[in-house]
Amino acid sequence: MHSKAVGGMIDCREAACDPLRSFSFELPIKLQYADPDVPGGIDIMKVGKISEWLQVIGSFGVLAGLILVALQIQQNTVLVRAELISNDSDAWISIDASKQSERFASVLAKSIVNPQELNAAEILELDGYLFTYIDQLVRDRELYDLGVFDNPMESLVRGSLMDYFGNEFARAWWAETKWKFSLDIVEAIDKEMESISVTQDIDYIERIQARLNN
Repeated sequence: MHSKAVGGMIDCREAACDPLRSFSFELPIKLQYADPDVPGGIDIMKVGKISEWLQVIGSFGVLAGLILVALQIQQNTVLVRAELISNDSDAWISIDASKQSERFASVLAKSIVNPQELNAAEILELDGYLFTYIDQLVRDRELYDLGVFDNPMESLVRGSLMDYFGNEFARAWWAETKWKFSLDIVEAIDKEMESISVTQDIDYIERIQARLNN
């Protein structure tokens, strides 16, 4: 028996009707062929080459980004190092500038010329002065360990110790306080102190006075 079309549908009431053909529709999809010779087809080789070039360009972009980051890190490192060196120089200048105070200059002179006449307040004032110097050495040693400075602890001590430990008071102070500092600091100062005269400061003052009196 034959089926009849009813309103655009297939009438399946008759036994010979195929249910799978109950609905009819059309696919609006246009197939594209991977053949460049076919109109609208895709050249797979060209697509592959484009993909490879895109990967290469992407890799160059990543490399350029890494180089830029490295340059920024290097620039920041240089700036930080310069700032640390500048701050360190300011700290040394500050210690030196304390000698220019009229009050402290008198105390420092007494510690060189007549250390036995120092009172408790003056001794404590000198204590802070010398502690500041040692603390600065410790800070410079830490900067050396970080690679900011090129000079090791021995060189730092050698270049500055004679400005602070060329008198009897400084030697007595060191004997009483060196146990508070790390062993490398103590060893470096003790070694360098052997080459510094305990009368260095007073001798220096007397030589200037002698020149002025001539």
